[in-house]
Amino acid sequence: MRLSLLILVLFFNCQLFVIAKDTIKRPFTEFGYPKNTISFGKKSGAVFYIADDPLRDFSQSGFYLEIMVSPLIQKEKSQINIKLDDTPVMSLNLGEQADTLKVFVPLQKRANGSGFLKLAIEPSLWYENEDCMDIDQKSIWLRVSDNSYFLDRTLEPATVKKEWNIAEFLPSVQTILIPKANLESYASAVSHLHFFFLHNQGKNLSLKFLEDADPLDFHHALIVGESSLVKKSLPASFATSKELDSNPIAIYSFEYMDSLRNQTIYLNNLIVTSKNSGDLDILTQNLFTDYGKSVLLNESFSIVEKHTSYDRTYKFDTKQKYNLSELGMDEEVISGKGRVRKNFLIPEFLAKPSLNTLSVDLSVNYSPVGKNDKAYLNVFINNRLLQTYQLDDSGVLEKSIAARKAQFGASNYIGFEFIYIPEGGMCDEAAADFFAQINPKNSFIGLQFHNRIPETLHAFPSNFDGKEVGIIYDYDLSLDDIKHFSKIISLLNIRDTKALGIYLPKVTGTKNITDDAGEMNLILVSRSGNNFESLLQDSPYVEFSKSKIIYRSDELEKFFGFIPDKQLNYVQLLDNGSNKVLKFNLFSKDRLAFEKLLDGFREQFLTNTGNVMIANSKRYFFFDLSQTDVKNQKLESEARFESFWHGYRILIISILAALVIVLLIYIYKKSRFAQKSIEDARK
Repeated sequence: MRLSLLILVLFFNCQLFVIAKDTIKRPFTEFGYPKNTISFGKKSGAVFYIADDPLRDFSQSGFYLEIMVSPLIQKEKSQINIKLDDTPVMSLNLGEQADTLKVFVPLQKRANGSGFLKLAIEPSLWYENEDCMDIDQKSIWLRVSDNSYFLDRTLEPATVKKEWNIAEFLPSVQTILIPKANLESYASAVSHLHFFFLHNQGKNLSLKFLEDADPLDFHHALIVGESSLVKKSLPASFATSKELDSNPIAIYSFEYMDSLRNQTIYLNNLIVTSKNSGDLDILTQNLFTDYGKSVLLNESFSIVEKHTSYDRTYKFDTKQKYNLSELGMDEEVISGKGRVRKNFLIPEFLAKPSLNTLSVDLSVNYSPVGKNDKAYLNVFINNRLLQTYQLDDSGVLEKSIAARKAQFGASNYIGFEFIYIPEGGMCDEAAADFFAQINPKNSFIGLQFHNRIPETLHAFPSNFDGKEVGIIYDYDLSLDDIKHFSKIISLLNIRDTKALGIYLPKVTGTKNITDDAGEMNLILVSRSGNNFESLLQDSPYVEFSKSKIIYRSDELEKFFGFIPDKQLNYVQLLDNGSNKVLKFNLFSKDRLAFEKLLDGFREQFLTNTGNVMIANSKRYFFFDLSQTDVKNQKLESEARFESFWHGYRILIISILAALVIVLLIYIYKKSRFAQKSIEDARK
């Protein structure tokens, strides 16, 4: 009896696990947003876009939000409105809420056909201002914290067969399955495919070996591998109406008897088979192009190599001028009284080279200002005021701000701050709101960068421009390593992908290094010490041996005294002859320690960067050891001079004294000669 009960409990727990694993918490960072989204102003909110998934269960998916607001507001008069796809779904009176607002926003309808779900958080924050004077805009804020996420629930397998084409199927992929024997040889191709979903769908897909997969793991999976190994590893209980190898790329629907539901379910899979991973690289490259989109309208096709060659050279180019629409600004009406602010985030890739000057061309429409009203527009770059304009009754502002010296940091923005004071002053509650709209297609920013790109991690990947890039690892692969490579590839694609396209570096192990590796910019990934001596012409700033860490830095000496943890992850940027090397040493087994390294790449800024970064699971630290080398060289030069001076100072002083005496005698004789010449001339 007890045994039967135990079996039932284990069986029930397994079913709970199956259900739970189909519900995924996706942080907003997966969709390209910062960890914390902060907006300033009484009515300044936040907007998030989430890519559609045809397999999403709208009845059990939604947004979990943790929102904090400025403690200065009067909560009883403040509220937050939430919209899904521009439809109001929730209104929250802050007087009824705790200091930290936690709310779940369920999805209430199917997607609108745009390809994205749109969540808009629209606050109306009240500040009791007794003397009706305006308050500093930065004192009123709203923050969507990093504890917020999108709860993504997947529909259960269908009991009715549905026909899919590949374009429809790709957004629904839930996992990647691969035969164990193919992981090493297909590492590059699978890393590229994983990055495709990370970049296009905001999905950090799970990976599993085909041989270890449960039946429900085949619910909208992408299966990659050699045809014979894939056929061998599929469960014998699966039935399909067509031959497995009829097409190298095809959707297959497997029939499977679900004993719990006592009915047949259909497990749809996209199976990609090839004899070599090079064919899959061609496929993935085309997935990011218009050509790829056209062939995906079928349920199967063969890999066709386009005659145009794929340029392996990595490029990081920026234009001298962008309109704000190109950079992602939407047409949005801004309204309110007092200070009304719109901060437009500048894309991350523009902060990678070293900015010299920035100019702005503005096109703004606004509600005409009455004769006795007062209205102004302040334009900021980050926290620096560029220009102030007084608005009039024309309702149009067309202005150019000449090039100014400017610097970019980690998160950069152009701030548009409208100040509107009606005739009756800020106490006139009956006065109409002020409206303004920045025209993104007719507003531009001009950028002039320094010719020399800094040799720092902040400037990566711009300092990898001009050479082919390769990723090389030196250990036995696991499935988690594919996710690491995928995220490193995402760092390489912090560039103008609209103009330059997506770059997919080759991923290889040390035993498959080709002769041309010495001519490439390399990203080396290691779980041990110094295993890349054959590829490195110069010594790294930090070297590792079995018993110790070797470095030339007083800063690191102090750091290791403060942080005794030896299980750290390292990354360093160094010259390698005429090439560049980004070298990862991943000693920590904690997944979060690698995530912290990636955080460092995205969050550093000009005054907090370097060529070495060290991370544990909680924090990352920067060190500029190139500056330390310069300082050491200076100290060595000073020491050599002091040694030379102590040895030869008597001789040097004697020689200098003799030279001074000779010079004085020479001057005396010349002066006497000149005096005699003058006396002779007077005679």
